[in-house]
Amino acid sequence: MEGDNGLNRVDSAVPLQPATTDQQGQGQEDARNYGIVKAVQYGAFGRVQELVEGGYDVNEMDKENVSLLHWASINNRIDIIRYLIDKGAIVDKFGGDLNSTALHWATRQGHLSTVVLLMSYGADPTILDGEGCRCIHLAAQFGHTAIVAYLIAKGNDVDMIDKNGMTPLMYACHRVFGYVILDLNGETPIDMAVAAKLPNLVKRLRQISEMRGSGKSNCLTRYTSDKAFRKRVMWTFPFVALFVVGYIPEMTAPIYMKILLALLAFGGFQICRQFFFDENIMNVIPLPLYLATKVWMYYTWIAYCLPYVDSMKLNILFTINTILLTYNFVKAWKSDPGFIDTNREQKMKTVLDLAETQTLTLQEFCSTCLVHRPLRSKHCGICNKCVAKMDHHCPWIDNCVGANNHKYFIGYLFFLFAFHFCWVGILLVCQLYQVMWLAMTTNERLNAHRYKYFHSEDQDKEVGHSHDDGEKCKHQPKSPFNRGPLSNLIDILGISFCGLLRPNKVDWKNLYDVPGKPENLLRRMRLNVARKTINLFKIFINYRF
Repeated sequence: MEGDNGLNRVDSAVPLQPATTDQQGQGQEDARNYGIVKAVQYGAFGRVQELVEGGYDVNEMDKENVSLLHWASINNRIDIIRYLIDKGAIVDKFGGDLNSTALHWATRQGHLSTVVLLMSYGADPTILDGEGCRCIHLAAQFGHTAIVAYLIAKGNDVDMIDKNGMTPLMYACHRVFGYVILDLNGETPIDMAVAAKLPNLVKRLRQISEMRGSGKSNCLTRYTSDKAFRKRVMWTFPFVALFVVGYIPEMTAPIYMKILLALLAFGGFQICRQFFFDENIMNVIPLPLYLATKVWMYYTWIAYCLPYVDSMKLNILFTINTILLTYNFVKAWKSDPGFIDTNREQKMKTVLDLAETQTLTLQEFCSTCLVHRPLRSKHCGICNKCVAKMDHHCPWIDNCVGANNHKYFIGYLFFLFAFHFCWVGILLVCQLYQVMWLAMTTNERLNAHRYKYFHSEDQDKEVGHSHDDGEKCKHQPKSPFNRGPLSNLIDILGISFCGLLRPNKVDWKNLYDVPGKPENLLRRMRLNVARKTINLFKIFINYRF
């Protein structure tokens, strides 16, 4: 492809980032000796101002055919960029080996604040650079998700093509997968998996091939390639398996017949596992396994135990526990745990607001849901949604435990605890300890070192939360949401007893700062970007986020 060479190299005109720590510490005398280009690169604003006021043309190109605005943009010098443009610098001036604008340079380097500032001065992101790429193609190619989101929110077509007919999605995929399906020897990925003796990978690749209609099809593959049918089989499996395991030993048949039936059942289970179980088995099987145990347990109770239980009190307690257990289980299973849902217009507005306040980072913005992350929220990779005040994803209820259904989950554990005291009791105690004494969720307790609002020395510096692994905190994390064990329990259960208790009702879907803490003004400083009053929903209705 004509422009393919540019995909595998960074702009040759891009300089190394200046070592600001040591060299700037030498004092202002060194800065007074800087030439105009070096002063711009190193952010020596006073020296730049001195030279420009002394008559230097801000649009003059250096020996590398690069303007001052290019150097300021690639090094993210916001104040110098604003000063140069105010002094007459041409925003969309081309320069460098790749014949790019300053906006192209900033996009390649992932400097979102510079991109926002340049576009506020009229920089055009749809201009083609020397390789035929627009800014959205460069951002997609180099993995700058925040810039891609901002450009689309500002009106760039998500399917915009470059001079080679490539879309941003094609560039993003090329970086990961490459263009070709066959290698130089004509082998497909399935051939390579077979040669490498990777049976699970071969199985998955063949399933994908059959789902797309490119593989050999027969009566069996039509069912094994059907995702919905596979899920139904996985749901049915625990009910059949538990019945067979309990029924065969109780049969009134010779021992050899029982062994034969057990072997046949085992073979059937193996065939089922081989053809119908996929990579989602551990996410699908826990819920039907729980339901199967309850179905056969209640059947056993009614058919075999109830006739011999004469105690009316015991039967009443069993029935009450069953009703309450089922109620809390269904509510925890089927309730919305606190999914953060927005429409397209709100997503666009969120991207613009965060970008123009310099907070469009993966710590504050979910690039999958395209929403502003509220405090204590987390994106669930299984549900594929952000959940307010997320505790964890529980496969036994096939749902997340979050702000809306946490109390039902605790109720479910409590009544289940009556049947299974030992191991479920440990989980219940753990949940109550976290909720009442620590005022923390499971996610926060496991990843406390990632959340800055748990560490008092960081609370005055930054209120947002980090998702970087980083170094674990060396002191005990303390929750800023802790109101004491009793108040914490009242808050999580949301009970008021006709006004005698006062639960603290918080909208966790829209909480972005710790209550009672001053907002960090520097962190929230806007770039003073003028925004036209337009109907974003109508303009971007066809864009898919």
